[in-house]
Formats: sequence, C-alpha cells, structure tokens
Amino acid sequence: MPNKIEIAARLRTARKMAGYKTLKQFCEKHNIPTSTYSQHETGTRKAKEKILRHYTDLLEVSYDWVLYGLGEPFANTQDSEHAKELFHRELKKITPRLAMDEFDKTLFADILSSFFVLQRHLSPDVDPKLISYVLIEIYEDIVSTTEDPITRRKLVDTMLKPYIKLLQKSS
Repeated sequence: MPNKIEIAARLRTARKMAGYKTLKQFCEKHNIPTSTYSQHETGTRKAKEKILRHYTDLLEVSYDWVLYGLGEPFANTQDSEHAKELFHRELKKITPRLAMDEFDKTLFADILSSFFVLQRHLSPDVDPKLISYVLIEIYEDIVSTTEDPITRRKLVDTMLKPYIKLLQKSS
C-alpha cells in the first residue's frame, strides 16, 4: 500500500524537475483543477490510479517511481539522481521524520519474518537494496496507519503481498 505522503513528495519533485516552479503553472498549462492537484501534491487527498498515470505522463516521470519509489524516476541518470535528492528535501517539508527512539523493533522483525516466508517466490536476481527500500516503505506505511500493535501485526502480510508481486515483476 503506497504511502500518500511519499507519493505527494515524489509528485512535487517530478513537477519541479519538469521545470514548473509552481503547481499553478503546471495546472494552467495542462488544464488541471489547481485545488485538486494541490491536494494530491500535499498528500491531503490520494490521487486515483488513472489521474496519477496522467500526471506521470505529463511530467515524463516513471509511474512506479512516483507510486512506490521503485526504479529510476527519469530515463536520464543525472536527472534521476537529482530527483532523488530533491525528493528527500520535499519529503522533509511535508512530514517530520520518525525519531529512532520511536522505531518499533517488534513490528520491523515481524515484517522481516513475513518477508522471508514469502520471498521464496522471488528470483535471486532481485536487488537487495530494492528489497530494503520496500521493507522500509512497508514499515513506514504501517506506522503511519495505526498505533495499535495488534492492528499493525495484522497489516504486515496484507501490505507485504502486493510488494512481493511487484518485486517478482521487477526481477
């Protein structure tokens, strides 16, 4: 389950990388309602798949990168590296980072355990760094969804399975 705050930060990054300094410029050029796009870019409203695909086409950025943070944002490697740096700055503006003392070790251990059970379906060629990013994203999604430890545990497998399928496709 993608994190809407991270999607918002990647969308904002893509817009800036495409040369639109303001969301108003982007919206006016492409006849997009400014208020709707603003909500998508700030994470206050989740964009539907069709709309998000439209945005990524207009911005010439990878859909998988905007939605999941997977792969390279742009075909040009230099642009991709710059986009990744900009994304982290934009993410910090939208949401505060988790403090390490808030890190739920039990939850992360549950995610890792479930991953090792499900990973047998993956090709050994899957990039370990990609797996790390996916597991961290799952952790962040669960932590941002609920504080209840029992609900968190129930979410682990539910949230892990779609990522396993995505990783299978990328291998």
